Amino acid sequence: IEVYDLSLRAVASDMVMPELKEVSKPIRHLILFDHAATAKHFGAIEVFDANGQLIVDASTLDPRPENRGDEEYFTVHRDHPDVGLFISRPMLHRGAYSIVLSRRITGPDGSFQGVVAGSLRFTYFHELFGRLQLGEDDTISVLRADRTIIMRRPFDLDVIGKKLSDLPRGKQPTMAAGSTTFSGVGPVDGTPRLYVRGSTTSPLTVIVGKPLNDIFALWRTEAIRIGAIMVALIAFTLAVTLFLGREIRRRAD
Repeated sequence: IEVYDLSLRAVASDMVMPELKEVSKPIRHLILFDHAATAKHFGAIEVFDANGQLIVDASTLDPRPENRGDEEYFTVHRDHPDVGLFISRPMLHRGAYSIVLSRRITGPDGSFQGVVAGSLRFTYFHELFGRLQLGEDDTISVLRADRTIIMRRPFDLDVIGKKLSDLPRGKQPTMAAGSTTFSGVGPVDGTPRLYVRGSTTSPLTVIVGKPLNDIFALWRTEAIRIGAIMVALIAFTLAVTLFLGREIRRRAD
């Protein structure tokens, strides 16, 4: 996301250059878009004018007429100049479920000139989570700053896009400020878990949950293993002590 945001920043900055209007469309594309704009799982970067009309599309030199003036990622930048990088709620974008990353285009005089936006498809999260060694009831949740669920494993489309507070069990006390751990009932399935939050400055937060029963089962297994080793050591020590004691008495006689 940070690398893709650099591409959005560059496009937002270059779009206000007066010289850009004088070059051909192929040259304009070479100036605006780098290889990050075509990376796997990322949608083509798009530029919308102050009215929400699509004017530049990284995937084509002649974008089709399209207006996104009513989208959340457009109105947020239009109405709030200092938002910075905005991550949308999960949505169907160009035929694929995605989140849209966007930045405001600001003119030299501070005026609103439009929005540059790109998308990150859900396939990225599916592929990323698929490489992890997870238990059957382990969970991973990716949240926005307002606690909107961007992605969750196990995947449930009915949960994606909702805020935790909107879920049946999502209004329970949350982890304290500055804390990275929290023990509580799962907001989706009601399973008691230990949750660990990733410490990061990213606009997204990752929270991993593991059932308490699984944690205690691991602890009990480890306790039994250590206990068995201790019993074996004690038995060995007693046996050696008895043997030495008998030998000492025999030689004394």
